[in-house]
Amino acid sequence: MPYVADTLCLPDLHMKDGMEAPSSFVTATRGVIVPHLVSESINDGMGLIRTNVQTDDLAPGELDAILRLVNRAGARTKMTASPYSWTPELLEQACRQGAAPLLDHYGLDERFLDAIEDRGRATPEPLSVEEFEATVPSSLRKTKITRGEIGLNFGGNHFLELQSVDRIVDPAEAERLGVSQGELMIMYHLGPGPLGSILSNLHAYRSKPQLHRKAGYAVGRQILHGKRGLEFHRTFARFNDWLEVDADTAQGDALASVLRVIKNYGFAYRTATMKAIVDALETVLGVDPADVDLVVDMSHNMLQPETIGDEEFWVSRHNCCRPRPGMPGIVAGNHQVPSCLSVGPAACDTRLSGYDHGVGFLIDEAARAGELMPDPEGRDVKRLTMVRGESDVHKVDTFPLLDAAVTEEAIGTLSAAGMTDPVAYLRPLATLKHKV
Repeated sequence: MPYVADTLCLPDLHMKDGMEAPSSFVTATRGVIVPHLVSESINDGMGLIRTNVQTDDLAPGELDAILRLVNRAGARTKMTASPYSWTPELLEQACRQGAAPLLDHYGLDERFLDAIEDRGRATPEPLSVEEFEATVPSSLRKTKITRGEIGLNFGGNHFLELQSVDRIVDPAEAERLGVSQGELMIMYHLGPGPLGSILSNLHAYRSKPQLHRKAGYAVGRQILHGKRGLEFHRTFARFNDWLEVDADTAQGDALASVLRVIKNYGFAYRTATMKAIVDALETVLGVDPADVDLVVDMSHNMLQPETIGDEEFWVSRHNCCRPRPGMPGIVAGNHQVPSCLSVGPAACDTRLSGYDHGVGFLIDEAARAGELMPDPEGRDVKRLTMVRGESDVHKVDTFPLLDAAVTEEAIGTLSAAGMTDPVAYLRPLATLKHKV
């Protein structure tokens, strides 16, 4: 494409069903915004919480109790309220300011904000009321769909996982991050929440949604953009599977506002997950909330303006993260394979860069080739499948733990390229998934 300045292919590069562009793929474009270079789930993200609890000190059943309590706190449907749901006023604050006002609402320590990518916001200053109201239709500001089910949705490829720090490979960085050998860690993967998905689909036809959702979004696009004039309708209401929007047009300005709102909303959405985890740790283990720390929360699906060198680009990262010097990161394994806590090396942000948010495709490839090796100590991991918002466990599976070779190989490639360096490997203990 003439507007593409550079691309980057990462170790877990592959195509996913319903996607228009590959996963683990970074693109920089000049003056053109292309929504189809990323998933519709803009600001889908992951986070890692450290508990200051040693795994060896846990009593039998406490891991299950933590997962069950977090699950019970979730909203059963997008229209159902939970203890973490928002009012219309909180929805506006989330869209305009990102994570900060929601951390305050949930009573989480201000230090959490420092661990969130870009401090959990799209712009240094809050978005104006006018931009919020012009970007989020009044029907979406009023409905419970955009503020009922907030956080705590672990369906699809999303999850909540309890882990143990199994092996530290960079003691100095681990100490700086406060991470200790054998510590209980909690990793989550979810987002961007209902509003982000709806706004994405109202501004581009996407292949992934189910047919009935496609039909609903198609009608919504006709109504929304028909009111905005012929050029808006021509740009956003068509059934085109590759949308290119000139950034220096009214449509480009509108799309940029949508992306800013979605980014803010996605970071705010995950603060509810942080709060539910802190509450569960306090209830089950008696942990003082002041002792719980957020190591990192970052997006792995983003489309935003970035300055590289002296030039500004629109950079898309599809299922990969943006490295920053000294910023922690996560390269996830899966429910049987250890994940890696990493950190951005010096100068990683001086060029087009990124690192895989996980190595699931590489793990699947290794499994098909019979190359996955069992944990030498013969340890097991557990997976709980539950219905969101309920206390009862639908299904419990036990799997053998596998070694971290696939994760290590990918991290080695990324480290050699100056993208991210390993700090510690995190062994899965128990994972929560939602029954579809």
